[in-house]
Amino acid sequence: MNRNLFASAVILCLSGSADAAFAQEAGQAERARAARVQGEKKASADAPFHTQSELIGYDVLTVKGADRGNPTDLGDIQDIIFDPRTGAISYVLIQSDATSRALRWSDLAWTKNAEGKTIASIDLSQEEFEAIAALTDKDIEALVGGEAVLAAAGRLERKAKEGGAGEGEVARARAGAARSMSNHRATEIDDIDVFAKGTEEALCDLGDYVIDCKKGRVAFATMTSQGATYVVPIEKIAVRPKDRAAAAEESPELCAFLEMSTDEMSGAPTLSRDGNQSVSNPRFRKQVYAFYGVEQKGAGRVRRAGGR
Repeated sequence: MNRNLFASAVILCLSGSADAAFAQEAGQAERARAARVQGEKKASADAPFHTQSELIGYDVLTVKGADRGNPTDLGDIQDIIFDPRTGAISYVLIQSDATSRALRWSDLAWTKNAEGKTIASIDLSQEEFEAIAALTDKDIEALVGGEAVLAAAGRLERKAKEGGAGEGEVARARAGAARSMSNHRATEIDDIDVFAKGTEEALCDLGDYVIDCKKGRVAFATMTSQGATYVVPIEKIAVRPKDRAAAAEESPELCAFLEMSTDEMSGAPTLSRDGNQSVSNPRFRKQVYAFYGVEQKGAGRVRRAGGR
């Protein structure tokens, strides 16, 4: 009897030790998870990612020359000019009192205010900012490279009237001029048709461009299909005219072409409503890059995994 009691006591001790060990491991796992979540929140705050639609209308501030250091609102972000082949942003258009001015993206500083909101500011006083030349529509076309298409179209039309250019030559030259355009205004190439590889019917419309404010580049594009919003690295999207016929037009309709088929897109990461799956989350961005075979390299450089 005593022997049985002793055995029971040993079992209880061992069971208690196992429960304590399990509780300790569970506690360690919970602390590790909490630390990871906290780290992700800090990384998200340190690396502001914003969609193009969020930035359009964003105030641009300065404290230089301001009264008692109070920020002065210089204008709103009107548009972003970037190269969809690389995501590199060339200019940001600032609108103030119906007047547009262009700044290099590098002229903007992105910081956080006391409430944690991202702020765009420049190191120019209001007088220095207003001294920047105002832009006409033609000036903006020149910034995006549209003058190449306009000039080519004008030359070809004059040549055609003189009988020195055939329709085929005109079409080829226009297509070449359209391909020479590398920069585009973000507001002019959003909401365009998206085609998956090997499909003739549009998959969906391109939704938004996601901008890495610190690095000054468009990192992703979003697209919603069948209720799911996909986040695709800009390297996996080509923006070009739909076909040769469209490329020959004076103002060709542009479309977005994915490097993957609809079958290959199955299981692609999508945004979640609870915010855990968002581009501000470094772990989610890592998942997106891994799925599409794109690897982040160095400061601001991104290349395809295994690519050149």
